Amino acid sequence: MDLCLIGVLVCFNAWNWGLCLTGYTTVEFFRRQGLTDTDNMFDYSFDNMRDNLFVVFGTYKPFRILSPSLRALPFSGLEWSFVLKDLGYDEMGYRWENYFDQESN
Repeated sequence: MDLCLIGVLVCFNAWNWGLCLTGYTTVEFFRRQGLTDTDNMFDYSFDNMRDNLFVVFGTYKPFRILSPSLRALPFSGLEWSFVLKDLGYDEMGYRWENYFDQESN
């Protein structure tokens, strides 16, 4: 039983670290793997894995990433709403002009 539990926790830990390094949430990951059109969706991740880790943990230092803390995160989430609006996306991350084209069909 312990070996099974260790295996599950190792897989769960690997899954979460993979999401942290790519900058996706579980919902975004499965949305991109699914049948939805991802060309019209906004990509919230950064190009650099180090920047993705900074968004999640609030620091670049490896020792601080692995230690528990109560530090504030660098982003509140409000910043993305301004970026989305300026680039022509709605609140769900879909492009406006393509959304209206699909509604008319």
